[in-house]
Amino acid sequence: FVANAQKGSILLSGNIGFSTSSVENSNTSAQMFNFNPQIGYGISNNLHFGVFNETTLAMGADFNGNALGNDDLNGNLVVVGPFLRYTKKFGDIFAVFADAKLGWMSGYHDAITDSRGSASVMSGFHFGITPSALINVSNNFGLTFSFGGVNYQAFGFNDAQSTEFNMNFGKQFSVGVQKVFGK
Repeated sequence: FVANAQKGSILLSGNIGFSTSSVENSNTSAQMFNFNPQIGYGISNNLHFGVFNETTLAMGADFNGNALGNDDLNGNLVVVGPFLRYTKKFGDIFAVFADAKLGWMSGYHDAITDSRGSASVMSGFHFGITPSALINVSNNFGLTFSFGGVNYQAFGFNDAQSTEFNMNFGKQFSVGVQKVFGK
């Protein structure tokens, strides 16, 4: 079982997401695409430290995937920063892990405009902890399953500040892959 933290190993993991929604009795729809890779280095037999990227493209939707009623309202959001993963394995097939991430956010959205009607640029920071499970599919390759997490973010746009705290265990589900290149 190598799809687990090992000192000196390299971890590649992430997920890709797509969602679509439409507004009833309307001709509007919304799509959202997410791409979330990360790479880490095994600093002990249970810890990986590395960098992550979370990119979201929203077309006719806000960054939560909610339709805005206008197909022309678009935006993007990028979060980049370090992560720390603690992994605990249970036998040769199953493991649990938690990722702690601290990231810098930057993006824009047409739905949030300034006094001139221009799309607002936003920036801020993000902190999150996501517990997950891992199933070893084959040597060095595993499927990951997440059921939500705890997130806090603070960002500014249009000279205003916004903060969000989310605890969404069981409300969200994602599947990802990971490959460990180990010793």
